[in-house]
Amino acid sequence: MNTEEIDIRELERLVSNENMQRYVGGQIEVRDTSGEKYVYRSEIKRMEVSEERIDLELAWSAKGIGYPIPSRWVKDDTKEHCISFENYEIIDMGEDVLCFSSPVPIIRQKTTFFLPGKNMVDPSTIECLVLNP
Repeated sequence: MNTEEIDIRELERLVSNENMQRYVGGQIEVRDTSGEKYVYRSEIKRMEVSEERIDLELAWSAKGIGYPIPSRWVKDDTKEHCISFENYEIIDMGEDVLCFSSPVPIIRQKTTFFLPGKNMVDPSTIECLVLNP
């Protein structure tokens, strides 16, 4: 279901601060849609939702080695991610999975939100990642 199919009230509910805060402690997956063939996974540490964008602070990030399905994950230094509503369309994937997809040529990526405990990459399997207690 994309933005043309979601009525404005449902769209506002999906991207409301209250709804989006449920994803803190969960993960995002950032996937290339332009042919560059990259995929990253990150744990959401903190999130701020405004009328224009979603700003994410990340607890950790990892780059997938292998595409489209990574065979392993390696630590990445990315600590933040931003989604501008102007540049992304929202797709309700069902089962509390939200995807923000950008057709903008210089962006061309999808960011998918997973709730805590759902479809998670185990951080203990990420090469070179040291978690602070």
